[in-house]
Amino acid sequence: MAEIDCSANTLESGQSIMYRPEEIQEMFGIKQRAYYNRLKFLGMEAYKDEEGKPYLDEKQVDLLKELDEYIEITGKMEGFSVNKGSGFLVKADEGGMEVSANSKGKIETPEIYVEPEEPVASSEVEALLREAEELRAREIAMRDLIKRSLADQMSEEDLSPDLQEKVRLAREAANPKFTPQEVANTLLKQRREKRGNGGS
Repeated sequence: MAEIDCSANTLESGQSIMYRPEEIQEMFGIKQRAYYNRLKFLGMEAYKDEEGKPYLDEKQVDLLKELDEYIEITGKMEGFSVNKGSGFLVKADEGGMEVSANSKGKIETPEIYVEPEEPVASSEVEALLREAEELRAREIAMRDLIKRSLADQMSEEDLSPDLQEKVRLAREAANPKFTPQEVANTLLKQRREKRGNGGS
């Protein structure tokens, strides 16, 4: 916040300095609309000189400075209220935060104390971990249980064609059309017939 030289606006000896709206806007780096919003918020009315031009006195500007400092801290005007003594007092807002200015005008914020949380007992931690493990185990097993239930309810006709072919081949391998004895008898018979034909 830049200070400006208002000596040119000083009236006759004993009278206060007049701050013009343009000078105050430059002082706080705000636009005209923000300037009038702040006056309205504080319920402040500008004085007028002999030519009818508006101005604020030192006390009014000091109050605007306090409001400006409060806005820099909180980002808003709401919650700011004027203390009749030195500095200003800010009422606690919804968040419970209170800000005040000391006798030198320096803004102070109270230290925030956080109550330490009660540590969780080790037995409770173990119980929580066990419950989490059991939950995960059920989730992992659930997929296999569903597959098992579906498989139990399926017939051979429910299988895809390629799987039906695999079942047929497995069945033939397990139940061959010819027994080993039948194969042996056939081979011996063929050999004997061959010998008999060769000996004639």
